[in-house]
Amino acid sequence: MGDERVLSNGTSCYQNSFNDNTNNSGAKFKEEYKIPHLERRTRTWIYQTSFVLNKVKSAPFHDMDNFSTKVYRRTRKQKETNADENMTPPTIQHLLVVEGIKMGASVAVNGITIGNMTNQFMRRIFPLPNSILHFHGEQENILTVTFDPEIDTHGRFMACSGGWDWAPYSMAAEASCSSRRVFSFGIFKPIYIVQVNRVVVLHVVPKVRYVGNPLIHPLGGKFELDVDVHLQVARENSHSLRNNHCGEVVLRTPFGKDQIKMLRDCNVGSINSTTMDHFFECVITWKMDIVSIDVDLWWPHGSGNQTLYTIQVLYRDLCRGSSSKWIKRQIGFRSIALVTYKEDDNIPLEGTGTNCMYFRINGRALWARGANVVPMSQLEGRLTDKGHQALVQSAVAANMNMLRIWGGGMFMPRSFYEACDKLGVLLYHDLMFVEEQYHSAEKTNDVEEEMRFTIRTLLTHPSIILWNSCNECSRSQNISSDIYSQFVLPLVAQEDGTRPIWGSSPSFGFTTGVFGIDGIPNGNNLTYMTQRNVNKIEIHGPYNHGASKKFSTVNGQWSNSSYNTLTPFHLNRHEIGLSYPNHFVSEFGASVFSSFESMHAVISRKNWGLHGDTREKSNCTTVYENANECFGTNVLSQRNYPCDNHIEAYFTKVNLSITGEEAFRSQLYKCMISQMLWMKGTIEVFRSQNSYGTLIWQLNDNWPTGSWGLVEYGSYENEKGQVLGGRWKPLMHLLKRSLFRDVFASCGMGCNDEDNLGKCFVRNNGNVQFTGKVIANVWFFSGELHSRQSFHFTSLEPHDSIEYFNLELGREFRNSTFVLLSIVDDELMERMGQHLVIWNTPSHLHGLARNPGLTILSVVALDNGNFEILLGADKISLYIYLTSSMQGTFEDNAFCMLAASTKKLLFISTTKSSYPIQSNITDLFVKTLRIEHLANNTT
Repeated sequence: MGDERVLSNGTSCYQNSFNDNTNNSGAKFKEEYKIPHLERRTRTWIYQTSFVLNKVKSAPFHDMDNFSTKVYRRTRKQKETNADENMTPPTIQHLLVVEGIKMGASVAVNGITIGNMTNQFMRRIFPLPNSILHFHGEQENILTVTFDPEIDTHGRFMACSGGWDWAPYSMAAEASCSSRRVFSFGIFKPIYIVQVNRVVVLHVVPKVRYVGNPLIHPLGGKFELDVDVHLQVARENSHSLRNNHCGEVVLRTPFGKDQIKMLRDCNVGSINSTTMDHFFECVITWKMDIVSIDVDLWWPHGSGNQTLYTIQVLYRDLCRGSSSKWIKRQIGFRSIALVTYKEDDNIPLEGTGTNCMYFRINGRALWARGANVVPMSQLEGRLTDKGHQALVQSAVAANMNMLRIWGGGMFMPRSFYEACDKLGVLLYHDLMFVEEQYHSAEKTNDVEEEMRFTIRTLLTHPSIILWNSCNECSRSQNISSDIYSQFVLPLVAQEDGTRPIWGSSPSFGFTTGVFGIDGIPNGNNLTYMTQRNVNKIEIHGPYNHGASKKFSTVNGQWSNSSYNTLTPFHLNRHEIGLSYPNHFVSEFGASVFSSFESMHAVISRKNWGLHGDTREKSNCTTVYENANECFGTNVLSQRNYPCDNHIEAYFTKVNLSITGEEAFRSQLYKCMISQMLWMKGTIEVFRSQNSYGTLIWQLNDNWPTGSWGLVEYGSYENEKGQVLGGRWKPLMHLLKRSLFRDVFASCGMGCNDEDNLGKCFVRNNGNVQFTGKVIANVWFFSGELHSRQSFHFTSLEPHDSIEYFNLELGREFRNSTFVLLSIVDDELMERMGQHLVIWNTPSHLHGLARNPGLTILSVVALDNGNFEILLGADKISLYIYLTSSMQGTFEDNAFCMLAASTKKLLFISTTKSSYPIQSNITDLFVKTLRIEHLANNTT
C-alpha cells in the first residue's frame, strides 16, 4: 500500500523521537507522543563497547541473523583516523562482523575508522589489521559506532520509518534529503569479532529447481538440487588458491554419502560481487538430480505436509587440523508456477499472459488467502523472534496460506522465515523498494550487494515463492530504461532462477524475460507489459479509509459520497473456474482501531475517547488525499485514521467526543465491528467472483493506533496492554470461522431492489471435491425460529465450482431476522464452519434484547495453562467479543449465542510460566476478562 505523503517540513537531522537512547532502549509509545519538530542538530551520537581478543573464538562462518543486541554507552566523540589500506594480508587475523545498523554510521576500532554503515538491510564484514589491535593480556580494544546525519544512506533503510498511514510520523530527516524522514536509528542486530585462518564461509545457498511440467499434479519430473558454497579467501599471492592442498569443503545430504571438494577447485570467475580488500570470493558448487517421487514434497498450509530436509556444509583445513562447525540449511522440494495464461491454450514460451493470475504449487492450483505484513514495530530494537513466530502462528490459525512482505518495510528475521517454512505459509516477497519518500532503487554497488546478499541469504526458504521488485512502482514501468527491469530484477534472476519474478505490486507482468508457463526468469532481457486495455490480473483495493467531518487527524479525509456498508452484499453471478479470466487481489482493507485493552495502556485517561481531549486542538491541514500535517496538541489526532465514518455508517451518529472508560470501550468495539462487517461483505463479494488471491491490507499493527491491522501491536512480551504477536481483532476470528475456509457459503441480496433476501452461493476453493449440505437456520431476533432450510450439493469440484441457492425469505424480514449458515460434509459428518448473516446494519435491527442475560457461568484453569470458559445467554446475542489483558488468544470470538444456550470455549495461554506461582491464576484471569456484545452498543 502506498503513502503519498511525500512532502515534509523535516529538519536536516535524525533523532530518536522519545529519548537519547538507541533502538534497543525499549522506549514506549506514550500518550504524550506527538509529531516531533526537532531543531537542527549537528552533533553526532557515539556508542562504545570493549572486547578482549584472547577471548575471541575462531568462527569461519558467520551467517547469523537474530535480534539480540548489546547496550552501548554514549561518550564524547574521539579523534579518529582511517585504517591503512596497504596493510599486508598475512596480518589480517580478525574480522568485525556488523549484522545490522540503521542509518549512516562510521565504525572504528581503537580510534581507527575501518568503514561506514549506510544500508540497514546489509551485513558488513570489516578486516581488522593486527596493527590496530591490542593483544597483550587483558588489554581492552574499543569499538566505536558513530551515528552521523551527514552520512548519506541513499534511502536504504526502512521506508516507513518516518511514518505511513498506519505508523507514527516523524518530521526528522536525513541531512541529504529533507523528505526522507526517519523515526529511529541505532544498532539492532549483533556486532561480533571472529578469528579466521585465511578462509571464511560467507553463504551456503541451496537451490531447488523443478524440471518438468509444473501445471500437472502429481509431479512426474525431477528436481535439480544445486548447492553453492561462497568462500572468502585471503589473497596471499596470485597462485595461492590453485596450489592449496589443505582446504576442503564437505557436503552432507540425506541423499547419499558425504561429498568433498578441494579449495583449489573453487571457481572465482563466476562470482559477481565486490569483496573486501586482501580477500577474494569464490564458489564451490555441487549439482545433483532427485526424482520427485523419491522425496516427500513440501506443501502450503492446508494442502499437505511441510517436509523439510537438512543439508550441511563444513570447511576443513587438513594441514592445520581445524574445521568449522557444520553449517545447516533446510530445504523443501516443491514446484512453483505463476499461471497467467489459459491452461488449455498453447502457452507461449515467453512472457506474461493477460487471462488470469494464480499459483500452482506441486501442480495443484491454489486459492491464496492471507494478508500483508509490515514491520512489527517502528523501533527495531524492540523486535523479537517470539513475536514474529507468534504472528505466523496467528496467520495459520486464521486459515491463511500466504503472506506478502511489503516493500516499504524490512526483511524479516530468520525466525519469521523458518516459521513460515515449518507451518506452510507462502511468501509473496517484495524487495525493499517503494517510490514514495525517496526509497526507490538506484544503480549503485551498494544496491547490487544488497540484492545478492538478500537472495543468497533467503533463497533456502521454500516458503518464498515470488520475488517482487517493489511496492506500487508501476508508474515507472512505461520507461524503457526502468531501473527495476534493467538492474534490480536481473540481479535477482542471476542469483535465483528457481522462482517467478514480478515487476511491481500490482503489475501487468512482462512481455519478455520470463517463461510463459511459470513466470520464472529465462535469461532474456526483461520488458514490461504496459497495455492498459487488458484484463487487470492483479489488483490493489478497494480501501475503506477512516474519516471524520469534525475531528481532523494526520490521516483521513472526509468524503460526501455514500458509504456502501455491504450489509448485505449484492450477489452477481460470474463464470467461475481456472480457465475463465480471473484476478489476484494483493491488497484491500479497511482502517480500524484496536481494543480498549491495547489503547488505554498507551494513552492517558483524559484522552480515553476517539477524539481524545477535545480541549486540545488538532490543527491539521491536507497535504495530499488521506495525508495531512497536524501541528496541534491533541494526542488522538496523531493516531493515524479516525473511525467516525465507519461507526456512523453502521451504528448511526454517535458523539465520539465523549471521554471516559465506558465511552471509549464502546467506541472501540463499534469501530472494530464496523470494520469487520465491511470486510466481511468485501470478502463475500470476492469469494463469489472468479478471484484466486485475497490478501488483506494488513495483518499486523505497527503501534496502537487507527491502523489497518487484523491483529494488534505485539512485538515483544510484557508490554502493558499488548499481547505477544498481537491480540486478535474481531475480523481475524471471522476469517478463522468461515471467510477463509476452503468451502464457504453466504447469502446476500439480488441486484434489483425488488429482489427478496437470501440470494446465496456455496463455493469450493479447496483441493478436494465436496459433497455435503448447507443448513440455513433463519432466526427472529426475539428468539423464535423462522425456518430451517437445507440444501444438498453433490460433487462440488475443487476451484472450479460454485452453486447458487435461494432462501425463502421476503424483504419484510430484513430488519427482524438473521441467518446462521452451517456447512456439513457428508463424508466427514462434521460441521465445517458457521457463518452469520445479518440483512442490515446494527442500527436498523429490531427486536434484539439490549440485556440478553449474557453471563460467565464458570472459568476453569486447565493443567496445560489454558482456561476453559462457559458462557450462558438467556436471549439472542450477536458479535460477542471477549478480551483479556493476559497473554493468549480465544479459540473463538465475535460469535453469536441463541436464546437459552451455553457455549464452551478455550482461552489458549501463550506464556504459561509468566504468572506468579503464589497468585490464584483463575482469579487473575477472571479479573481481566471482559465481554461486549452488539445490543449494548446500539441505541
